[in-house]
Amino acid sequence: MKETIMTRLYSPALALAIVAVVAGCGAGTTRRFPLRQVMWTDDDRRPFAPQPRTTFNPYIWDAVDHTVFRQASELFTYELDREALNVNAVDEVADSSWFTNRIGRHPMTADELALGPCASLAQPPFPWRVVRGKSDGSSPGAVIEAADGRRYVFKVDFRQPERATAADVIATRILHAIGYFVPCNQVVFFEPGDVVIDSSATMRGAPYGPEQLAALVAASGRAPDGRRRASLSLFVEGVPLGGWRFEGRRGDDPNDVVDHQHRRETRGMYVASSWLNHVDSRAENNMSVWMESGGGQGHVRHYVLDAGDTFGISWHEDALVRRLGHSHYLDLQHALEDFVTLGIAERPWTNPARREG
Repeated sequence: MKETIMTRLYSPALALAIVAVVAGCGAGTTRRFPLRQVMWTDDDRRPFAPQPRTTFNPYIWDAVDHTVFRQASELFTYELDREALNVNAVDEVADSSWFTNRIGRHPMTADELALGPCASLAQPPFPWRVVRGKSDGSSPGAVIEAADGRRYVFKVDFRQPERATAADVIATRILHAIGYFVPCNQVVFFEPGDVVIDSSATMRGAPYGPEQLAALVAASGRAPDGRRRASLSLFVEGVPLGGWRFEGRRGDDPNDVVDHQHRRETRGMYVASSWLNHVDSRAENNMSVWMESGGGQGHVRHYVLDAGDTFGISWHEDALVRRLGHSHYLDLQHALEDFVTLGIAERPWTNPARREG
C-alpha cells in the first residue's frame, strides 16, 4: 500500500503523541488551601479623623431615586452579576463594623435570643420625662429620658394594638441573632402619670404641651390590667451620622472600601427582610454612627433600626398595603403585565383572606 501524508498523520504512534501533549497542557500542581487561619475579623474599625459629615435621605427622594433614577442609570452602566467581595476563605462574612457572627458561628440559648442586644429585660425606672416630640415616621411617639438618665424613643401602636410594638421587638431580636447591629427594643407598660414633660421639651421648634402628651397616651394600647402599652428603643452608642445606603460607598470613611451592593451582609438583608416581610427597609431606617476612640479619631458603625413594619401592616391605603411584600410601590413589570392582560391575571393581593381581630 502506498504511504501517503494522511496515513502518516493517523499512525498509532503519532496519535498517542498528540494525546500525550494535549493531556500535558492541562496538567499542573494541585493548589493547596492556604496554611493560615481563616479571617474572622475584618479590620475596618481603624481610627481616623475627621468625623464624617451627617447625611439625610428624604423619604420621597429615596423612593424616586430607587424607582426611577437608579434604574435608569443602570441601563447605561450595566454590571454583570458577581459574587460578594467581602467574604473570607470559607465564603463567610467576617466580624466588622457592619456585622458580628452570632448564631451562624455558635448555638444561642433561648435566653440569649430573648435578651438580644439588651443588657437587661427590666423596664427603665420611672418617671419618664419627654424631652422631645417625635416628628418623623408613621408611629406616634416621643424621645424620653428615664430616671437612670438613659434616653429612648417611645412609640405606641396607634390604630393597630400590639402589632408594631411586638413586631419591632421580635424582628430586631432575629436580626441581632443573625449578626446585625440593632438597638435594644422592648415592650413596656406604664400608667399615664409615669410619663411627664420636661420643661425644655419641644416638637418642631414649639414647646411640647400636655395636650400632645395626652393624645400620645390615648393612642397607646391598654393591657388587661389597665396599664398602657408602648415600646422603648434605647439610643445606640455613638454620634448619629444619618442612614447608610444599600449601594455605593461613603467617601469620607476610609474604612468603607467595598461597594455596599457587593457586601455579603447587605445582600443578606434582602433575604432577612423578605422572610420578616420588612417592607420599609431603606436608608433612613438604617443608621451610621461615629464611635469615638480618643484624640478626635474614631470609626463608623452601621445599625439597622426600625422594624415595626414587619410581619404585615395595616394602613389607610389598603390597596397599596395588600401588595407590599409581593410587589413594589411602583412595579413597572407588574404594571405592564396588568396592562397587556387587561388585569385578567389574579395576584396574591387581589382578594386576600382576612381575619378579624
